[in-house]
Amino acid sequence: MRWAEANTVFDRLLQPLAEMRAVRSVTLLDSDGFLIHTTAMDATNSEPQRLRWSKLCKERGDERITMMFERGVVVVGQAPLGVLLVHAAHAVNLGALYTCIDRTLETIRDTGRRQDPP
Repeated sequence: MRWAEANTVFDRLLQPLAEMRAVRSVTLLDSDGFLIHTTAMDATNSEPQRLRWSKLCKERGDERITMMFERGVVVVGQAPLGVLLVHAAHAVNLGALYTCIDRTLETIRDTGRRQDPP
């Protein structure tokens, strides 16, 4: 698969989250904290922060961690490929965000289970 095709796949997978009202960025990291794809670069997905989020998920073992900061909300969750990171403004509807995250993670899982017919 070429880079442009892979980018398009990730754009489509993360699009529902990225288009939610008040969401600033959606980032998919591998289990070591390296960037797989992001919808926008910001302070939450800079290289030092990515490594911190990945480490936090490994240490806590939680499926989802929500943190409220002065400038917004960060939701970090376990994803089939590693870590899903969502940065949003305080105005985000957390219930709707969690539902959309769950749907996105399920889509990622389903995509990984699909196999092309022989």
